[in-house]
Order: sequence, then structure tokens, then C-alpha cells
Amino acid sequence: MKRIMICGLRSDRKKILEALQRQGSIEVQNFLEEDEVFKKSRMPISAAEFERSIHDAETALEVLMEYDGEKPPGMLSSFKGREVVEQSKFDNFKTEYLEVQGAVTNILKFSKEIAEKKADILRCNQQIDMLKPWEALDISLDFKGTKQTAAFIGALPKEMGLEEIYTGLAETTAADIDVNVISKNKEQTCLMVISKKEDAQEVNAALRNIGFVYPSVSCDVTPTEEKERLAGRITSLEKEVKGLEEKILSYDDMKPQIKFMRDYLTIREEKYSVINSLPQSEHTFILTGYTPEKYVPKIEKLLKSYDTVIEVTDPEKGEDVPVALSN
Repeated sequence: MKRIMICGLRSDRKKILEALQRQGSIEVQNFLEEDEVFKKSRMPISAAEFERSIHDAETALEVLMEYDGEKPPGMLSSFKGREVVEQSKFDNFKTEYLEVQGAVTNILKFSKEIAEKKADILRCNQQIDMLKPWEALDISLDFKGTKQTAAFIGALPKEMGLEEIYTGLAETTAADIDVNVISKNKEQTCLMVISKKEDAQEVNAALRNIGFVYPSVSCDVTPTEEKERLAGRITSLEKEVKGLEEKILSYDDMKPQIKFMRDYLTIREEKYSVINSLPQSEHTFILTGYTPEKYVPKIEKLLKSYDTVIEVTDPEKGEDVPVALSN
């Protein structure tokens, strides 16, 4: 393993880096400190922007695989090697980029809408379950009474009979009340209590004393009507979800382009990350790193057409030198 330093013209910087990146024979490590002449130049494009776009592309691919039934690549897939593409395809991808980016944006948008609608379906089903104990009630759960009466619709935290309820209320109130049990099971007793308007506060306190709580679901129609409305909403949401799934699958044939975009962005992110770490003067830049000795002639031949100076030296004793493995 050798230390390598390449000094080139700043105007050739991107081309030289792309050529070295394609060859893949140098591990870039910056050995040089900034000074008055050579400083690191931050590019306006940040690594975070690339990382976000790469993540979006990967997420879009996962969404497509989820809906088209394709299994994600297994652990052994890495042994198959990578697909080789022509340099011209990479260079010309700029013309396709916006279209593929638009597809990724739409896939993620539709996927988010599906998640929101499925969450809404879940909420509707939960509300239907909460309404089941109240099906026998022929008025709204929000009913509070009339001009002369007060109504209390709610539940007690255990199974109780009418006599037990009346006895419990009589301990704290002498008001005239009418108790109607709507339904009951081992966990709760659903009921409606009616009293005179002027006794409302006293009756409310008495009910609280025996554990009365108001329903966690409300509706301005009867529970049965509300259940029908919720069932209709679920049917409508399920149709919308199916339509969105079909829209996602319409992009299934773009999976190769999305994969290419992910790799394209990864390569660019690596390039700009290196550019941001290079010491640069007004007209030149310096790249340092490590390379196996056998690659030195190839690097010199690769950069022959550029105005560069290449210096190769042995690593210093005790230096943390990378290892290149050959299988």
C-alpha cells in the first residue's frame, strides 16, 4: 500500500475525481492542513440533500416491492455482482432525472395517503366497536335532556343490576331519578339516567360517586345510524386505498430507473463529499490518500491527459494504513 498525492488544476477537478471514482483504486484521506493558500471549499450542495434524495429513492423501491410482491434481495444477492452500465448512460441520466424524481415523489405521496386512510379505517372500526354496547339506545349519545329534564348517558365500571344502581345512588341523593340499562357485561354497565333539571348537579355527583363515566365516543344521531355512517365511510376509504395502490403499481416498470437514480445520487454524494474535503487554492487542488502499488501505473495513465503532478511515497511507520483484499 502506498501514499499518493495528486495535484491538479481546479478547472479539471470534477473530471479527475469522476475518472478516479470510476477506477476505484484510491481511498481518499486528507493528510494536509489548511493554510493561507490551500483551503477547503464548501460546495453549495450538501451531503444531507443527497442523503435525503437517496433515502426517498430507496423508500420508493420498498413501496413498489411491497405492492408488486417482489421479495427484497437476500443476503446472498451481494455475490451476484453489480450491473455494468455504459458511461454514456450515466452522463445522459440528467435528462431522465426529473421524470424519475417525479415518480419517486408521487410514490411516496400515494404511500403516505394510503397510510393515512388505513389509519382512518382503523379509527372507524374502533368507533364501531365502542358503539356496539349502545345499539339499543334509540336517541343520540349526545342527548343531555329537555327543558324540564336532565339526561346522563354513560357507563359504570362493572356489571350492575337496576336494584344495585338505585341503592348506590340513594346513598348520596334523594332526587327522583329514572334509570334505564342499555346493555351490560362483566366489564361495564351502559345506562341512561333521567332526573329533573333542578336536580342535575346533585344527580351528576351521585353518579360520579359510583364510578359513572361518559362514553368515549359521541354522535349526534342514534348509535345504529352512526355505525351505518362509519361502515359507509370505511367502504369509501377502502375504494380510495385500492385506487392509490393502482397508481403506485403504474410506476412498477420504472423500478430500474429508480434503482439507477439511487446509485447515481450515491456516486454524486461521494464525489461532492470528497470535493468538500480537498485543500484548494485559487487555481489548483490537492488530493491525498492510499492506493495499492500495482494501481499506480494505471492511475498515471488515467490522468495523463490532465495537467497533474503525482507523488507516491511509502506510508510512515505506525501509520493506520488501509488494507486491500483480493479474493
